[in-house]
Amino acid sequence: MMALKRLFFLCVLMILFSLAEGKTVPRMVSYCGMTLNLTSDAQAKIQEYVDNIMESPRYFNEMVKRAHTYMPFIEEALNEANVPDDLKYLAIQESALRPDVVSASQAVGFWQFKEGTAKDFGLLIDGKVDERMHIFRSSQAAAKFMRQANRDYENWVFALLAYFHGFTGSVKYTDPQYYGAQIMDISMDLHWYPMKAIAHKIAYEDAVSLRQRPLVSLVPYSTDGEVIIKRILEHHQGTDEESFFLYNKWIRDRKRLPKESLFTYYIPKPAEYYTGHIEDPVKIQLAGGPSNPAEVVGSMSGFGDRPVPYQVPELAADNPSPERTALPVGNMAGSFRALTPENLPKDKYVIFNMIYDLDYGQQFILYNGWIGMPELSERVGLRLSQLLNWNNLTPTERPEEGDVLYLKKPSSSEYHIVRMGESIRSISELHRTSPRAIIRKNRLDRKSPVIFVGQKLYLKKKRPQNEKIIILKYEKNNTDHPSRPTNSQPGSRPSTTGSAARPSAGNGSIIPTIPEPDSEPATSDTISAEERAQWIIHVVRPGETLWQISQKYGTQVAILKRINELESDHIRIGQELKVLKKNED
Repeated sequence: MMALKRLFFLCVLMILFSLAEGKTVPRMVSYCGMTLNLTSDAQAKIQEYVDNIMESPRYFNEMVKRAHTYMPFIEEALNEANVPDDLKYLAIQESALRPDVVSASQAVGFWQFKEGTAKDFGLLIDGKVDERMHIFRSSQAAAKFMRQANRDYENWVFALLAYFHGFTGSVKYTDPQYYGAQIMDISMDLHWYPMKAIAHKIAYEDAVSLRQRPLVSLVPYSTDGEVIIKRILEHHQGTDEESFFLYNKWIRDRKRLPKESLFTYYIPKPAEYYTGHIEDPVKIQLAGGPSNPAEVVGSMSGFGDRPVPYQVPELAADNPSPERTALPVGNMAGSFRALTPENLPKDKYVIFNMIYDLDYGQQFILYNGWIGMPELSERVGLRLSQLLNWNNLTPTERPEEGDVLYLKKPSSSEYHIVRMGESIRSISELHRTSPRAIIRKNRLDRKSPVIFVGQKLYLKKKRPQNEKIIILKYEKNNTDHPSRPTNSQPGSRPSTTGSAARPSAGNGSIIPTIPEPDSEPATSDTISAEERAQWIIHVVRPGETLWQISQKYGTQVAILKRINELESDHIRIGQELKVLKKNED
């Protein structure tokens, strides 16, 4: 048996050595689902990059070993965001898969995020943690960035440019003729950064795909609310402190973690304990899985058999069972999804339209599906950064029609409106409180707590004892949507001059509602459901600006100007503008 193992190890080394000897760049390359046709000079430049990457077999093989440890977590994050697997090689390009790399511009971590961008995309950075150095969380942020960038161009090569130069700064390096293209000609006119990314895929693809058992495998566990590092290490006998922090450099404070969040930490294990990739336990918890990390990755002490992946139970749409959604409070109750209100006895709850709730417009509002976030932030009297951060949105992300938006800082919010798929645990995470506090304040059954879609949960004070459970309606396209005028005649078009207003009960202040846009402009093409994106013609209407048009189609002013060769922001009524309209994901 030992002889066979040695033979296998020698074969793998020979394969890796042969891979590191060199790789020829073909004239046609597949990248992120696109077909790239390389001109001879571009082919030579990418070949130069590949040769430099593979120049040192020792360095190359060390990188492949590191990839076998980290790549499964990167692949999981990319797959979760539905972005191409080929983007995983960018992490090698950015950081050589070293978590604590810091650039001259103070970009940090596996994906080299600057602090502001990292926070925009949901990473936590404070005195105790820096999630730019967390392999899965930073990869989630990178995947989300790439997904947003690709929406501008429908072109993953140009999305790489956005990753390097920023959403707006990348526009001047792109060619509009390839927006939405599946086949692209690559010449030396293309920026060096995506060419280098293509070279990294070509250089490492075969070696990484061998999927050799890693010399060090990382077993993910959830803190499950534990904040004291010493207690975490007590669960893992045989793991010394230095080894733990070597693979958890995202932990800045070696004593305590922040109380407000769950984290995934990694226990390094030698190759013989590797039983295959284990998904992030925090992600599984928030999606409705078990709260105990041992239920995800096996017992705390042993890793003999490969654990069975946890399957989130499906609930019947017509009559989900409460027994399948409740967890005992000892397991930090509420990890399963909220039920629909039909499960409640009729005498226990009351349903009414959200816009008539006394706290509507003060604590939360409904999003109408078309207004831009900068304009909305002005209307509700908040800074744009506040509105985005409090609702976990990126600067280029827009909510869906009918989504609830919160107008208070999560830790200061007085109420939460339960959305489909949420749990007591995920709500407590959002508002920086505990599941127990939510259960207590809302007088839920401590042994079998259940929440309902649309339920108004108390976060600061206790629900009055004699008050029925309040269920707020917030269906999408509701005829009672606050942005839809109720006094218009059938068939009439709502006015877009000025805002309708509704008095808010209780304090006499006026809460503006958001007007609907005019009907869709005529277009030269019909958007096919099978197409990812398609070019259309937008005819400029009276009063429209480039910014309004960019918000309507989810793009940038700079992109509209580049596509239409505009030298200024000035447009005229009746002018035809070419727009790349994207289908919703």
